[in-house]
Amino acid sequence: MAVVVIGVLLVLGKMQRAKLGTNTNPAPQPTPTASPEPVSTSASNDTVITTEIQRAIAATEWAKEASINVGVKDGNVTLTGKAPRHYDADMAGAIAANINGVKLVHNEIAVPTPTPAPTPVAQIPTKPTKPDNSQQKKQEAALKQRVDQLIQTGVFQRENRQFGGAMQSFRDALKLDPGNQQAVTEIKNTVKAAGLAGNQAGQPQQNQNVPLKFWQVRAMLEAKMLPQKIVGAVRLRGVDFGLTTDQEQTLRDAGANDGLIRVIHNNRR
Repeated sequence: MAVVVIGVLLVLGKMQRAKLGTNTNPAPQPTPTASPEPVSTSASNDTVITTEIQRAIAATEWAKEASINVGVKDGNVTLTGKAPRHYDADMAGAIAANINGVKLVHNEIAVPTPTPAPTPVAQIPTKPTKPDNSQQKKQEAALKQRVDQLIQTGVFQRENRQFGGAMQSFRDALKLDPGNQQAVTEIKNTVKAAGLAGNQAGQPQQNQNVPLKFWQVRAMLEAKMLPQKIVGAVRLRGVDFGLTTDQEQTLRDAGANDGLIRVIHNNRR
């Protein structure tokens, strides 16, 4: 009898354990959470640059008339939006280039084109009239104003040691008015301010250990420096660029000869 009871108990124990095993669910595993990524130092710097550019532009007199957007990626600035005048768009680019940490400025600010006045309906004149030159005078005045604005922008850039941008502003002025002597004079002044004019011995006045940039070689050519002085500067300091086909043609258009092109190719650092 005892054996039967023990057997029954063993069977009941196995059934209970099987039931418990069936109803027991494994404990849920905690879902791993991704650790937050560290904030990029570059992104932080871009945010600071964006804030500084926006603050500087907001301090100008024309800021309320403009709608300028600032985008910064790894120190490269892109300006978009609208400005009331070309001068304002140029000044925005110059302001951005003067902010610490800015490497390059892409100025894509749009300037609205003035809507021409409607042409009046022609009427039969009762007496001969002189030809109307007012429209031509307006165009000439607008051209002169644009040239003056470019020169002012160039002077502002030069005073802030943005010599490359200053040279480009003066070149743009000469494209509109090839005979503008003020733009030619400002190019020469910029070359001197950048320390590229050379002394009596034909050597650069400063930064003798810093390789020349493309705009500097082009500036010396545009300032009509003596070829031997330019060659001497290139040999002394070297250049930090390799000439592309377009760059070589640009230098030749500015007055470079085969000898200078060879010296540039042979003195890249």
